[in-house]
Amino acid sequence: MLFTENGIAMFSSVFSNDLAIYVNMAIMRTFSELRKMPSSNELIIIQLIDIQKGTRELFKIVFERLDDVDQKILSYEKALSPNLSAYRKRFA
Repeated sequence: MLFTENGIAMFSSVFSNDLAIYVNMAIMRTFSELRKMPSSNELIIIQLIDIQKGTRELFKIVFERLDDVDQKILSYEKALSPNLSAYRKRFA
């Protein structure tokens, strides 16, 4: 069974004992919280998009730095190439 908020209010007006009043209040609170959910979901989605953008920028910076380090290592290896091959032969 499925009831709307108005249907619950009308249904509860038929019953007037303490349990019915308590259940009615709990159901109405639930409907109130459900009405708030779409706006909070939109806020969460906006926050996730912001986090995603920030993360993308951070990874871009990290990979640029790693490329710089890789280029420096390659240039050092080229500069040391004659000595490096002799060193490898000696200690291999």
